[in-house]
Amino acid sequence: MNSAVPSVEDRFANPSASALWGKFSGLHPARIASWACLMLRFVADDSSQPNPPIYVLGGYLAHLSDWAEFSTDWGNVLQAAPALSRLKTSNIRHELGSEKAANEKLSALYHVIEKHIKYAAAISIDTRIIKNVFDPKDKMSTHPFYAMASILITDVARMLRELGVQYSEIDFVFDDQMLEKGRFLDAWAFSQRTMANSIDQDIRKILKHTPIFANDEDMLPIQAADMLVWKIRRMYHQQRDKADISPIRWKSTDKVLHRLHTIDENGLRARAIALKAQS
Repeated sequence: MNSAVPSVEDRFANPSASALWGKFSGLHPARIASWACLMLRFVADDSSQPNPPIYVLGGYLAHLSDWAEFSTDWGNVLQAAPALSRLKTSNIRHELGSEKAANEKLSALYHVIEKHIKYAAAISIDTRIIKNVFDPKDKMSTHPFYAMASILITDVARMLRELGVQYSEIDFVFDDQMLEKGRFLDAWAFSQRTMANSIDQDIRKILKHTPIFANDEDMLPIQAADMLVWKIRRMYHQQRDKADISPIRWKSTDKVLHRLHTIDENGLRARAIALKAQS
């Protein structure tokens, strides 16, 4: 084997990366470097009632080889004192006992993201606008998942193309704790049907595979996605309430390229027209 290409055993022998490799155990080592994964977490924020909830779906994109190295470093930072068994950003201050300890741990974890990961993608939507755009009989109006799945697919395809990301295949990996997984898979299948004739090669590649669901204690990159969606949700509340209600924050050097898309009503109407043209 070419010494420039580490063996599968070398890449995935450590405990933190073994779960990642277990999802793709049939891959030839030469394909590891070109197989991409977008690790995602979904958050439905209905804590702001009676104000309408915001739905956030986002995560980080990298090749499998990068995720394996990321997982090793992330696991080491979690285990370093003060240790965490897993990251849940909203609970970290309580778990570590102080704002200072929480922010230091988050800064160390975010450094791991910046070291290994180049791209982030996320979308957020205020649920009111879906009912304003789609007819009640339209499947898109039945749950935000239907609009969010199709928009996420389109956004990621555009990002891959515009940034010139080289990849052979791509998988979307979601947090196994996502509620209503069945509904989301139905929304994905709906996107596969309505976007099957797209001329966009990247969209066709994305739709080729059914999303994977994994436990974030095994698939550590999903914990990184938790940091991203937590921050987006906090930004939403800051803008709405004109106040920063959380002291939790982490240091960043802005090395990661973020594509954050807040879907407004005009944008959703344009997407609805585009999706209808593709179907």
